[in-house]
Amino acid sequence: MGRKAKTNIYIPNLKFYRQNSGLTQKQVADALHIERTTYTYYETGKTLPSIFTLMKLAKIYNVPVEQLMPNDTEKQLEVSDSDFSEAQREENLPSCAVKKPNNEKIYSLSNEEQNLIISYRILPDEVKKEFLQTIENLTEKYKDSEA
Repeated sequence: MGRKAKTNIYIPNLKFYRQNSGLTQKQVADALHIERTTYTYYETGKTLPSIFTLMKLAKIYNVPVEQLMPNDTEKQLEVSDSDFSEAQREENLPSCAVKKPNNEKIYSLSNEEQNLIISYRILPDEVKKEFLQTIENLTEKYKDSEA
């Protein structure tokens, strides 16, 4: 689970990555097998996730884990997301985090589809290959049947 955060440690942009992915706190918490309130504490800086949890979050949000590493600055705790315009926030984000025009968001998918993608992203690479092969086999098997 998480550990109690020091007052000057904060994970920048955790909420941004979740919202940019179109996911709810509950969806992310379910994928991590934790309570929603625990995940909320990660976003607010009340507790810090373990490195293992940070690695899973990076996979869910499809960003490098380094982007989710805690920063040790008092100033970040004092500035809220609403203090900046979206453009100002994006100026300070890595290119992988910035919303790009014409990209389909994960939230345009059904909840079932979103959960499938979240689950896929946290699988080990060797299991992903097996998973994709299974999907290809099922697609081939049912290609002529009606949905």
